[in-house]
Amino acid sequence: VDFNVRLDESPTARVHFVVRLADGGLPDVDTVDLERRLAEASRSWSDDLVGELLAEHGEERGAGMGRRWAGAFPEAYKEDFAASTGATDAGRLEELLGRVADDGAAEATALSLYEPVDAVEGEARLKVYRVGAPLSLSQVLPTLTSMGVEVVDERPYGLSGLGRPAHVYD
Repeated sequence: VDFNVRLDESPTARVHFVVRLADGGLPDVDTVDLERRLAEASRSWSDDLVGELLAEHGEERGAGMGRRWAGAFPEAYKEDFAASTGATDAGRLEELLGRVADDGAAEATALSLYEPVDAVEGEARLKVYRVGAPLSLSQVLPTLTSMGVEVVDERPYGLSGLGRPAHVYD
């Protein structure tokens, strides 16, 4: 396989591949599936997020949410979660942002207890959605411990570009 990369003033790049086949010629290729896989590979996490928001919230609301949330999630979140999860989390944070705006409150919090698909028996995760000042684990840990919860990991994600501080803690 040989390839050439062409960069110019545009925001895109062109990559040209030359694949030399062994004797026997071209194998049977499902071109529709190949085109779908190439299109999927060229989409960013943010593109997938916008697609999920459109599917989940409809054209008008989903497009507005897509503009608002496409750049809000940090790279660490994108590495840890699929865009479909991001769309769900954006919906929950959107509700909190609306509640804060309606009530004039400085902060709001919501919780989500879930079991990951690949979880072992008895494992569950808790997501804390927060609009306002960030929480520290030392603030939350005593409450969780008194409920009999063993905390083995915390993953905080600070979101940006939303007009107010927002966080997801997993």
